[in-house]
Amino acid sequence: MRPTLGLFAKALAEPASQPFKRAQYGLFGGKMKQYGNNVPFSKKKTRRTWLPNVQTKRFFSYALNEYLKVKVTTRALKTINNHGGIDEYLTKSMPKDLSYEGMRLRVLVQDALKRPVIDRTLSAEEQKIATAVRQQERLLRSGPSLEDAHKIRLELSEKLKASLPAETTGAQGWDHQLQKVQHIVAYLKKQAAERRELVRKFWETEQAEQKVAPAVILEAGLKETGPASTSA
Repeated sequence: MRPTLGLFAKALAEPASQPFKRAQYGLFGGKMKQYGNNVPFSKKKTRRTWLPNVQTKRFFSYALNEYLKVKVTTRALKTINNHGGIDEYLTKSMPKDLSYEGMRLRVLVQDALKRPVIDRTLSAEEQKIATAVRQQERLLRSGPSLEDAHKIRLELSEKLKASLPAETTGAQGWDHQLQKVQHIVAYLKKQAAERRELVRKFWETEQAEQKVAPAVILEAGLKETGPASTSA
């Protein structure tokens, strides 16, 4: 009986069997599931399975500038501590010791480490734009929020009410204080609008930078390969 196309399609659709599939979704450091027998004094064997000690840990990646939450074994945890961090462990370990998850993280770390080299190939104008975007992002993170502006507005209104003399109950006095309050509210609204405009410009600049960077890298690659091809 010869194999048919349906049989081939079924064989390709079924995933290949793995001894310990769970190890592909974490950093197990070569630890696998082990089988054996528990032999007591009665010499009656009992089948037993030994599983590795798996823990969920969060490691800070300096290359990615964020925390990585992965499942690791105690062996892999000791190895990471010996290497000095998750970045060194992923870049210096052999590929056979890393799982699918480990190789995925390794590619991310290596790409992040290559980004400074790519930034050096940018022109002076693009570097200036990137620096301005980083400064705006830093200001947005450290600057006051809308909640702070609302608190200041409430504090100022309370101070105005407290500073209002008791005898100034006429319409002119109230109108003057009302104009002050409206002036402060208009100023706070203006600050909020400027902040929203700054956020919009920041995202537009970042999107433009993301579009420009691949073209600049391609152009730099063509410039590097140009003289070599002409000499050949």
